[in-house]
Parts: sequence; structure tokens; C-alpha cells
Amino acid sequence: MQPDVCATVPAGESAPRRSVREPVLARKHPWAVSADIPRAAVFTAVSAGADHSCGLLIGGEAVCWGVNDVGQLDAPAGSFVTVSAGTVHSCGLREGGEVVCWGADVLGLLDVPDGSFVAVSAGTVHSCGLRAGGEVVCWGVNDVGQLDVPQGSFIAVSAGWEHSCGLRGGGEVVCWGDNLLGQLDVPQGSFAAVSAGAFHSCALSVDGAIVCWGAGVVGQSGVPQGSFAAVSVGLFQSCGVRVSGEIVCWDIDGVGQLAAPKGSFAAVSTSGFHSCALSVHGVVVCWSLNDAGQLDAPEGSFTAVSANDDHSCGVRVSGEVACWGDNGAGQLDAPEGSFTAVSAGFWYSCGLRTGGEVVCWGDERYGRLDAPEGSFGAVSAGAFHSCGVRIGGGVVCWGDNGDGQLDAPEGSFVAVSAGGSHSCGVRIGGGVVCWGDNGDGQLDAPQGSFTAVSAGFGYSCGLRIGGEVACWGDNFYGQLDVPEGSFVAVSAGGSHSCGVRVDGGVVCWGLNDAGQLDVPQGSFTAVSVAFGYSCGLRVSGAVACWGYWRSDPRIGAEA
Repeated sequence: MQPDVCATVPAGESAPRRSVREPVLARKHPWAVSADIPRAAVFTAVSAGADHSCGLLIGGEAVCWGVNDVGQLDAPAGSFVTVSAGTVHSCGLREGGEVVCWGADVLGLLDVPDGSFVAVSAGTVHSCGLRAGGEVVCWGVNDVGQLDVPQGSFIAVSAGWEHSCGLRGGGEVVCWGDNLLGQLDVPQGSFAAVSAGAFHSCALSVDGAIVCWGAGVVGQSGVPQGSFAAVSVGLFQSCGVRVSGEIVCWDIDGVGQLAAPKGSFAAVSTSGFHSCALSVHGVVVCWSLNDAGQLDAPEGSFTAVSANDDHSCGVRVSGEVACWGDNGAGQLDAPEGSFTAVSAGFWYSCGLRTGGEVVCWGDERYGRLDAPEGSFGAVSAGAFHSCGVRIGGGVVCWGDNGDGQLDAPEGSFVAVSAGGSHSCGVRIGGGVVCWGDNGDGQLDAPQGSFTAVSAGFGYSCGLRIGGEVACWGDNFYGQLDVPEGSFVAVSAGGSHSCGVRVDGGVVCWGLNDAGQLDVPQGSFTAVSVAFGYSCGLRVSGAVACWGYWRSDPRIGAEA
């Protein structure tokens, strides 16, 4: 179930750090957050476990996300060169060769043998490591011989559910452990990589073809043709990265685990019911289950909606705030009382009470919950900071100020929007001014008069008085390519944008790797864009959300 991945090593080995081209904010969705994902995080490796995943940041820090019931997300501090997510535990390899494991401290899962390693692979209830001399050693449960490594030297190892496989220097693959379904019956041939799953295994031939064996009765033997650069085996599904960078998945598709995102990828890791891939830009993309429920808007009538990262919030007609999605940091625990507006940020939310007070809840890091006292007319929650417009027109911001996103200019404003690491406001005269990070030109607002502005991640969009939408900043995914027509509202997200047309129709543009541009039919009054999905407020007051492959719910992210 383990395979950890990277473009430069055989699937099944731990993934070393690799250089990436573009600093893109990486996503980790939609699980509870126990690791601090820094702004503009770029990943160099990713590994999908059963109910959690782990990634390696470009600086060597290991971060994990997902279910944390036994501490499998609590990666120790320090620098790592590899990381591997298992079922209820994770393991990482430090630069000095030390292997450290964390999570469920049962069955010997965390009892790493002494000595130096060059690779590690975490399975279901056992793990295996590769020493510099080629020796493979395994630890954990040994009820079916999964620790009984054959003699000889190996260059790669992959720990699966109850069996493991190793790759010898001459290209031979050897497997050991449970063989109930033939998962040890390796076909002849010369291989460059191997990946052990639950009931089957796959290997990458030296000519780029994928060969699988084991429980083929459920489809694992139906491997697509063509030349591949990597392969990863999970519970009932397998995925491979073609030489072109395209990801192809096959086998049983019960919850959308075969619907791989589009784009160019360097590596893939598949496990229980979800998979994660590392794009050539260093972004982690995961798909399959939507188990955080951030698309599952509650029934009822709302007056406002706001979507962000792993959760969404809405204001009911009664004034009550209701939030849905992941609640790992308490971002769904809206306080009681009557509100006129709500804004969902990264793992926290802020609301504007009827009396003008701003209150925030959820993740308290960076001081994001420390809303200043006083009466406000508007509030906007960004990634790690928030901004509000006071009744008198002044803008005040709080939270992280690493890029100057709190340094609002003086003057009177009618609207404000907090983005990733920058903020924008609309002055009383209609001019837009932005402050904070300007690495992609997101502060370079065009001239003219605007009625609204929305700060996304690396770019911004504004609504002109005449109904035209203008966007500026990063256009890597086409998020600035606004369609023609007249709009009444606009929202900028991670890598896509949406607008409400005069006739009530919603149109979206930019990245569409998770269906975030596939707007449902009907008439809307408002729209809110997050990472990989959007939510809209229908004329009837109902909330509809789309993206993350809503028809095949999955966890997703921008490639």
C-alpha cells in the first residue's frame, strides 16, 4: 500500500528530494491539519498511505495530512531525504542515514533497527529499509513471513500490505510474505522498479512496460499499453506515470480513484482509496475520496457563502453561520449568534456579527483569530491573515505579516479582500490598491474604477463599474483569461476564477484538473472560489459546490 514516489527512483523506494521549477502553493486536502504548511510550499516527494499522506518540502521538512488518530501525522522536526506513509504509521530517512518512524506504537512498527539506511518503505503492519550495502531489513508484524527477507543484495524495496518486494541489481524482482493470491509469483524479466500493493504487485520493465501479478481477478492485470517512467500499486488500484508525464490508473474504481488529474507529473503514489502525485512544478495533487465533505453543503436557505481550502461556510437566512468540511482545527465551530457575513480562510473562519463585531474561530496560529475590537462593515479571511473594513472606511488587517500583507495603506475603503500573501482594497473613488507580496505582479492593479476586488493566490481580479472583470498577476493556469461579457460578481482562488454574469449564470476559467470549471446549471447571486472547487449561492438561497471531481468525489489539488 505504501509506495512513496519520485521521478528519479524506482517506484516502491523512498522518494529523494528533487529540484522543481516553480514555487506553487501546494495543497494537502482534505484532511485534518497537524503540520504547518508554509506559504508557497513546494514539495519534492509525496507518499500516500491508507488514510493519510506525507510529503517532503523542498527544505527537507516532512509534513503529513489526513487522519491522525494514532499520531501518524506527527512527523518529528528536522531534515529528511525520504518519507513514506504506511497504514497507521509513517517513516522518514534523515540525511545521516537514520530512519525514524512515528504513528501507532504497536506491533513493533516504530522499532527501527539500528544502523544506517539509504531507503525506507512503510507498509501496513511492517516496514522495510535498504542499507548502503544492499541488505534489506524489515520490522513489525511477521505473521505471514513479511519480515523474512531473502538473502542477497538489493537496490530497492517496497513494503505492501502483507508482503514485500525487492529489486536486485541485475533487474530481478523477488517478493516475500503472503502469497495467498499469487502476489509473490513474479514473472520473468528484467525490471527497473517494483511496487508492492495489497493483493498484487507491479514492476516497471527496463523497456518501460508495466507488468503486474497477484489478484488479477479484480482487474490488476489489465495494465495499459505504452512506455512508463514509474508505477505505484494500492489496495484495488494501480497508477503509472507515462514517459510523457501523463498519469494512468486502472483496476476497480469505487470512489473515483482511477480518475487521475490532467497535467504533467513526475511521480505518483497510490494506497488505500486515494492517490497522490507530484507535478513537474512541485505541487502535490491527490484524488478520490471527498471525506472531508467540503463540497457537501447543508440543506437550507443561505444569504452568503464562502469557500476555502478544506472547508466552506455560509450564512443562513436566520443569521446563523453553518460550516462544513474538515474540522481538524475547529474551523467549523462557528459561534452562536446572528451574522451578516462570513469568510472561510485556511483552517479558520471569520464572521461579521449583526452589530459589526468581527469574530474568528479555528486555527489560532499566526494570530489569525485576534480580530481587533471595533465595528466593521466587512471582513475577509485569507490564507494566514485577515482584513476588515471599519465603519469609518479604514482597513485593518491581522495575522501573518511575512510579506507586508497587513500593511494596509491609509485612506477610506468600501471593500477589502485578503488573499494568499497579499491583500487588495477598493477605495471610495473606485480605485483598487493592493499590498503585500508582489512576486507575480498581483499588486499591479490596472487603472480605472471598480466596485469589487478579490485577492487570490498570486493574482487578483476586480469588477469594473461597467461589469467587466479584469485580472492581474500570475497567469500560469489561465486564471487571468477572463471570458467576455458583463458580470455582477467575481472571485479569485488558487488557480481558477469564477464570475456571476448579469443573467445569473456562473462561468469559471483557469485550471480545470478537478472539475472546478464545470459549473452546474441554474441562476446564482454569488460565487466563492477555493483551491480546486467553488461554491455558489443560488437565487433560491441553496448552496451548490463543484470541483474536486464532484461527480466522482475525490481529494484534489492544483497541479
